[in-house]
Amino acid sequence: MVSIFQKRKWTLLSIIIIVPVGLYTKFYSGPLADWVHSSLGGILYVIFWSLFIFLFLPATNPFRIAIIVFLATCLIEFLQLWHPEFLETIRGYFIGRTILGNSFSWWDMLHYWLGSLCHIVENYKESGKSLSNGLLLQNHTYILISKKVLINK
Repeated sequence: MVSIFQKRKWTLLSIIIIVPVGLYTKFYSGPLADWVHSSLGGILYVIFWSLFIFLFLPATNPFRIAIIVFLATCLIEFLQLWHPEFLETIRGYFIGRTILGNSFSWWDMLHYWLGSLCHIVENYKESGKSLSNGLLLQNHTYILISKKVLINK
């Protein structure tokens, strides 16, 4: 069993690594640059926020964190359709564009989902729990994974 201190230590180290990698995706100019800028950047964005929440709430179910971050990033994506002056002012700065984005794309939600899935898989792999048997949530609720059927006891 990994202690809370160990979880926080590894989570902080992961954040320290993922932040510069995520920022680098905004400046990358090699092959597949468009994909790296938006798609890989979106995946890393969700992983960052999942790690950030996990850093302060390590006992929280990883699936719950992933769902919250996925929904929040989708909300932020929809905010890109809204252009009030205060949001445009924030988006005028690099960090504002990086956090809030500046153009809506349905495809980004796929990448947010992939980032959330990465967070779930990594945390369940680390805990030794099996994803093939479903994700155990509060009140013995199981989520459909592979051939399992939604069961609520």
